[in-house]
Amino acid sequence: MAASEQDIAINQWLEGKLPDEEFLAIVGSETYQKYRQIVAEVDSWTPSNEDYIPDLKAIKEASGKKEAKEVAMWQRTRMLVAATVTLLLVAVMVLWNFDDRVEVSAGMGKVEKITLPDGASTLYLSAGSSASWNEVDWTPDKRELELDGKGYFEVAKGGTFLVNGANASIMVLGTKFEFQEYFGIAEIVCFEGKVQAISKLDTTILVGGEARLLEEEGWASIEMPEQGQPTWIQGLSTFKNAPLIKVIRTLEQEYDIQINYDGVNIKRQFTGSFPNDDLKLALKIVFTPLQISYSQEGKKLVLSE
Repeated sequence: MAASEQDIAINQWLEGKLPDEEFLAIVGSETYQKYRQIVAEVDSWTPSNEDYIPDLKAIKEASGKKEAKEVAMWQRTRMLVAATVTLLLVAVMVLWNFDDRVEVSAGMGKVEKITLPDGASTLYLSAGSSASWNEVDWTPDKRELELDGKGYFEVAKGGTFLVNGANASIMVLGTKFEFQEYFGIAEIVCFEGKVQAISKLDTTILVGGEARLLEEEGWASIEMPEQGQPTWIQGLSTFKNAPLIKVIRTLEQEYDIQINYDGVNIKRQFTGSFPNDDLKLALKIVFTPLQISYSQEGKKLVLSE
């Protein structure tokens, strides 16, 4: 049932225009009982003011004001109660909607494979990343989720599939693609099918074998990985002419470390691969060719050059 139909039923019931039996049939027993409880609690409210209880009759006689003023005051009181009830109902509906929200995350150095609510699409969630969606809103015609970090999607054909990031969104019908955001930079790689990359700057279409990076001017073409799917799924991080800041971000997520890169030129590019289960080897592979020194203390790493 659409939300608009439920809203109409709620309003009609509150106004006494819809019998209890019809309201129950439309919204279901759980919703019906919760609204009954809210209204019952509002009906039991009694105004309290121990310091002062106004004598409306005395005030009217002393001021010479007519009965209409008194009626107007009670109308305002009723409007205040009605407004309070409305706010309570909105709050309850927000809480119900929140209860239907599902959140999943991948710990540092881990990859999580998740079957999405349609039962046919799969999300591989990269280390330190998270995703969330509302199961009530997930329908055969509309599939939507929020992604924070990096994920690889294998989307079954069906209705619209939408992935929302902080700075960009990806819309697909059925495909295999990788989407990630790091330090405000969005990147999309389409391995198969077709996707639409959306941002405030512009919108672009990608087909299998194409990749885009969101820059200040909009979506720019970048080199496509040689592999048929992200290598991090198998525990290997691979880069081709990637900004050093992207490599640093990946190291932080895969090894749960903090890297201080002050004074280091992070605009340089890196090409190569490092394992996600051997920090000593990974650091040597990344920073030695770039002539960047590093020192480690616990989970903190300091770069210098």
